[in-house]
Order: sequence, then structure tokens, then C-alpha cells
Amino acid sequence: MFNIPSDCKPPSDYKKIPCHMIYDVKFDGRRKARFVAGGHLTMDPGEDAYAFVVAPDAIRLGMFAAVHNNLKILAADIGNAYLHAKTNEKLYTVLPEKFGSIAGKV
Repeated sequence: MFNIPSDCKPPSDYKKIPCHMIYDVKFDGRRKARFVAGGHLTMDPGEDAYAFVVAPDAIRLGMFAAVHNNLKILAADIGNAYLHAKTNEKLYTVLPEKFGSIAGKV
């Protein structure tokens, strides 16, 4: 949740982290934008934040088991997977020029 203080001054008990927007135009003309925060500067939440890749052998074994048991196979491709976790810290950022009329605000 974003709150812009009326005096535009950073709160004294908050920690500043950098944030920026990443813009991209895909080959088919689609446009994407992402808001990225410098999460590497916050405390580690202690939760596991590991994204693993399934081994091809595990996929073959799963398909073999499905065919052997007459099960339907459904597949999907996850195009974007982002790791994120809640933080107990109080954070703020100063919006860069890309934010137009609200640029420079806390």
C-alpha cells in the first residue's frame, strides 16, 4: 500500500530503499511494466525464497505414471514468477522522474 505524506518528508522511523520501473515491449507488440523495489536492502524474512526447476527425468516419470494409470495430463507454462515476501520493516522511497506528476514525492 502506498501513502504519500502531505508534507512530502520521509518519516523518521522508516528505512529508505530504492525503487524503479522496468518497461519492456515484447516481440508481438505487448507492453509490460514492473515496479521493482530494492528488497536486497531489507531484513531477510526467514522464509525460503528458492525457485526450483523441475528435472526432465521427473517430468518423464510423471508422464509415465499418468499414462500407466489412464490419467489426463495438463500442462502450463508460467511466464512470470516473482519471489516476494512480506516485511515487518517500515520502508519508503522517493519516486523517480518516470512517475510524472508525483515524481520526487516520498
